[in-house]
Amino acid sequence: MSGGWTQRSLFTRLLVYALAVILGFSLAASIGAGTALVVSGNLSWPTGEGTRPGEPSPAGERGKPPKHQQADADGQQQDHTDRPQQEKAGVKRARVASQDKQIPYVSGVREIQADSVEAFSDSHKKLLRYDSLTSGDIEEMQANQAALQAFADQASALKAPKMYREQKDAFVSAIDELHQAAQLAYDLAADPISATQADFDDYEHLANEATVDLQQSNEILGKDYKTIGGLQEVNLP
Repeated sequence: MSGGWTQRSLFTRLLVYALAVILGFSLAASIGAGTALVVSGNLSWPTGEGTRPGEPSPAGERGKPPKHQQADADGQQQDHTDRPQQEKAGVKRARVASQDKQIPYVSGVREIQADSVEAFSDSHKKLLRYDSLTSGDIEEMQANQAALQAFADQASALKAPKMYREQKDAFVSAIDELHQAAQLAYDLAADPISATQADFDDYEHLANEATVDLQQSNEILGKDYKTIGGLQEVNLP
């Protein structure tokens, strides 16, 4: 009886020990398999929402735009900021360029007009002494009309800014009319016998037209350059 109980207890302990060993191996195998899956990437870590350690969460990704989108947004904002400044700079450069063109043009008009008025006035004053002209006077009148021809060419060659297109037309016409009048004055002085009242009328008409065109040119330029207005009228002796 006692020997049978002893054998039964020994068998029971062996059975329990065997079960414990089997359970231990099973548990170790389960843990090893889970670790292998995690390492291979087939399973996610239990913490977070399916994210791995060191990776941003979906919420973080949604809250922060990608780098290239952020760069595009910054570039567009910078472009909007710089555009008004670029436009102002462009307007300023255009204004400076326009002024650079105006200065030499207006200066050229002033010089040509002054020389033309002086040459014509000299011939006109001599023509007033039509019946007492000397050969020297006639030579000077010839030189004046030649000079006015050169001044007319210079006026046509001037580079006028767009804002002075109308002014240049009036100015060129005025200098050409002064030349034509000076040419006629020389012809009358060189050949007094063939002179008629019609010739003197033509001379006065050209002088009056030149006066009007010079005044118009001055008004557009905003200048008070000398004209031939106020000269004494010439009549046939």
